[in-house]
Amino acid sequence: SAGAFAFLGYRTSRSPLGNKNRHRIYACIRDHPGIAPAEIARATGINRGTVHYHLSCLRDAGLVGILRRKGRGGYFRNGDCNPTEKAMYLHLNNDIRRQILALLLEKPGITQSEIADIMGIARSTAAWYLQKLAADELVESDRDGRTVHYALTCEALAFSGALSSWGTLFLPGDKTSAGNCADSLPQ
Repeated sequence: SAGAFAFLGYRTSRSPLGNKNRHRIYACIRDHPGIAPAEIARATGINRGTVHYHLSCLRDAGLVGILRRKGRGGYFRNGDCNPTEKAMYLHLNNDIRRQILALLLEKPGITQSEIADIMGIARSTAAWYLQKLAADELVESDRDGRTVHYALTCEALAFSGALSSWGTLFLPGDKTSAGNCADSLPQ
């Protein structure tokens, strides 16, 4: 009778991860927390429409969730990350924010002007990014007269210690680390 259900268009999948593409997408999210759907498609070689369908199935099964911040959404396995870690992963997917976080890790107490000079960006751009990081409670500031010094919060520092290397994190469009998604399996 399973054949009759299949003939009539009913799906008989036993497990949410029983589908090969869904399994690959789930593994990609496990390996790259905070990854966006377009990045999943690029990393796995699965077209975007199919990725969105399988993400919906994974959400419905309670296996993954999405965190949205100002037009950007990142997917996470449910139960893997606390809110600070999720925010950190989303920010680490942005080149400039990742560089600022790395600078703050390397040079606590650095000023906005120093960040702008080191990175070769406008001070207003540095201020904008620092504001976004502070809004997610990843960066704190300390005013000393007219000078403001920035550092990572204790929560961000605790998370940064768990990372093996800031430089080897998944980067959008990074072809070297993206291949990991296609071959890895969920634990």
